[in-house]
Amino acid sequence: MTKELIKHFDSSRSGLILVLFILLVIVTSVFCKRQSHNDNQIDILADTRTFTISNNTTNFTLRAISVSPNADPISVPPDILGSNDRNQYEVEIPESPYVTIYAPIVYVVQEANVTVGEIKFTLVVRRQEAFIINESSSIPTRIAPYPMGQNLIITRPIRELSVNQNRERNRLQAFSI
Repeated sequence: MTKELIKHFDSSRSGLILVLFILLVIVTSVFCKRQSHNDNQIDILADTRTFTISNNTTNFTLRAISVSPNADPISVPPDILGSNDRNQYEVEIPESPYVTIYAPIVYVVQEANVTVGEIKFTLVVRRQEAFIINESSSIPTRIAPYPMGQNLIITRPIRELSVNQNRERNRLQAFSI
């Protein structure tokens, strides 16, 4: 009878070990698949969004005087935006859906090497969206975000006089008095 109990105990112990081994294999395969899925997801999220800033004026040169460290200039040269030219910046997409990255940029506006004002805006990137906010200008220009919110077009109203034209007009008015 003792041999029979020992034999029964050994077979049930072997069965328990076999069941535990099978559970270990199943749990390991489930967690390994989930981990590799997360790795792929991080690779996708560690991407960037590209913003294009276009200077569609005929006589303004824009010089970047303040660029957030969150914005990586990819244009050459990165700090000068001539007439009818464009600059591009890349901003990394945050890994967390609850994080928003802000990248404020300030350009000084020059006409004939004379500073006439500033243009400011902020590049914004959330997990699934990218756009430009807080566009402002201290000179008469039109600043318009365009499709997908990742393009900013700077134009000058046709009716506005240039700095040189204003100076000439003021000079002529002074002589006529």
